[in-house]
Order: sequence, then C-alpha cells, then structure tokens
Amino acid sequence: MKRMGLAVLVTALGGCASWSPETRIEEAAYQALNVADYAQTREVARRADCYHEVDSAWIVGAHPSERSTTALFAAQAALHLGVTAILEDRGAPPWAVRLWQAATIGLEGREVYRNWQIGLRFGSTAAP
Repeated sequence: MKRMGLAVLVTALGGCASWSPETRIEEAAYQALNVADYAQTREVARRADCYHEVDSAWIVGAHPSERSTTALFAAQAALHLGVTAILEDRGAPPWAVRLWQAATIGLEGREVYRNWQIGLRFGSTAAP
C-alpha cells in the first residue's frame, strides 16, 4: 500500500514537470482514487467470507489474493500514468487530456463510492 501511495506522491510533487498544472493535479487525483480502490479491494481479498470482487473478477477472480490485487492496481497505476504521459508528451489537444482524466477519475471515483456503500472501508476489518 505504501508503494501505491508513493505513485501519488511522486506525481503530485512534480515528477512530470513538463505537464500542465491541471494534468498533474488530475493525475494525482486519479492515483489517489486508485490507491483508495486498492485498499478497499484488499479487504475483499482478506474477507472472502463477506465480499466478492465484481468489476475485475474476470482478471483476478471473485476472491482475489492480496498478491493479485496488488499486481492489478500497480498495473492500473502504471498504465494510467503511461497513457497520460503519451497524451501530454505528444501534444494531444488539452480537451483530449481533460476528457481522459475526467472519464478515468469519474469511473474510479464511482468504484470507491460503490465499495464504500457496501461497507468496504480503508483497512477496516469490521464485519459488514
């Protein structure tokens, strides 16, 4: 989890200095939501008796291991950062970068909210 948080920190502190300020903020927001979703999904792995994975079950299974969960979310973080870098570094129109960020932040935010609605908290071991 600390490694995932490091991606947010590096992005937020300007590891991508050539990017626009908006893109740096948006990328940090996406990465923060990805870490939150990761923390919630780790609870699915830890509490197979109470929860099952739905959205990424086709990749990690209904009852994912913590290892597969970590691998999935690390890959998502790297992929998102990579696509953003390609868009920014190759001079994509600002509207395209904003659209990419808005769509992915919205989708990830929805996942975090839906997980929270069913009782998944960050690091919680309380029964639902």
